Amino acid sequence: MASRNGLNPQIKGPKGVGYNRALPPAFGFGNGIRPPGNGYLTIPGLIGKTLPHQMSFEFWINYNSTLEGNEGWIQYNDNYPTGSGEGNGAEIRGQIIGDSFYLLGQTAGVFISQVILSPLVKGMKNQLVITIDLEAGVVQGYLNGDTQDKYVTSASIINKPYNSLFELFNLFALTTQNIYATGLTDEFRIYSEVLSDLDVSQGWNNGVGLNPIRTDKLIVWYQFEKFEMLDFSQLQDRSNVQLGIQDMSSNNNHALPINMNTNPDSPTYVIESF
Repeated sequence: MASRNGLNPQIKGPKGVGYNRALPPAFGFGNGIRPPGNGYLTIPGLIGKTLPHQMSFEFWINYNSTLEGNEGWIQYNDNYPTGSGEGNGAEIRGQIIGDSFYLLGQTAGVFISQVILSPLVKGMKNQLVITIDLEAGVVQGYLNGDTQDKYVTSASIINKPYNSLFELFNLFALTTQNIYATGLTDEFRIYSEVLSDLDVSQGWNNGVGLNPIRTDKLIVWYQFEKFEMLDFSQLQDRSNVQLGIQDMSSNNNHALPINMNTNPDSPTYVIESF
């Protein structure tokens, strides 16, 4: 036993989960991205990858005025053919009408009932989370960590078995309808799991946000801090290096800007403080 006078010290080895490991960095929003209203991001790395039966979308929006009309946010197609073999289905899309956020869903393989999250609060950071569970047939929507008043609706697989792949994924645009987003956005994440009520409330963290609770189920994670030269090749062999937004999930699903001002010295640069 160690004495308190220091004459008979006992040195114990360091213990604890965090020993010899870097502590996770403190969370801070930093920069976000404000789409220009005619440009968007596309995610070529998702194309051809399996579309999970369980997914969660999490992102933050900060805007100061009512968004007029429809604003396109999320668009993805599956490669599941229709019964007549006519090719791909319609996109699943998120859009803002006034101060409400809508997710509408139908592809060739699945149908998702409408999710409505309202009202978004002007002049503050709003957290939006939408979870999709095709096996359980349940879709849930959360606004600003409110798990008591979450929006619950249904989903169904039109044709089983549903073994589909991503064929298109755009962020901030419904290109088939020429509708684009303009709200300042940050911390866009896609998970291959259904986030729980506890996950959502912890991520809200009284409005100050939090790093992902778990990273092993992340498909995509964009912090929108800057544009940088990234390898978009499937083999990561530097054969397709382009300017983009880095995927922080380590899955190399980097985002490629389309019709966006990526010059930090320009007054219309799309990256700004969130």
